Amino acid sequence: ALTNGMHPGQMIVIAARPAMGKSTLALDFARAASIKNNLPSVIFSLEMGRNEIAMRLLSAEARVALHHMRSGTMTDEDWTRLARRMPEVSAAPLYIDDSPNLSMMEIRAKCRRLKQRNDIKLVIIDYLQLMQAGGSKRSESRQQEVS
Repeated sequence: ALTNGMHPGQMIVIAARPAMGKSTLALDFARAASIKNNLPSVIFSLEMGRNEIAMRLLSAEARVALHHMRSGTMTDEDWTRLARRMPEVSAAPLYIDDSPNLSMMEIRAKCRRLKQRNDIKLVIIDYLQLMQAGGSKRSESRQQEVS
């Protein structure tokens, strides 16, 4: 592996221009951790709702085109693949929080609870720019605030 993988305690920031697949990459990390390796993970999505995330996860896991799921034009084979993957996806230790307007302090508190109850191993915050500042009026960078 080029990077030797992810390690506990690391903070990894995925940055790119708009519409380059950052959210999809983050969801792929969550899929690999929770569905493939049974590691408890949480996604805080400040942009997408829980249903959209679930649909994207199922689409990727079942290898069914997302636009077919959205438009209702799935074939019998698509339905079969979806039904086959559904139990594993729903049993995965993946928590999705789509609460709007979360502050860094609220996310931190939720992470601590999830760590105590479920020994969470991966935290994903999708769309850092939408996060409310933690009450601090200093002009620190968002990355500095998160770390």
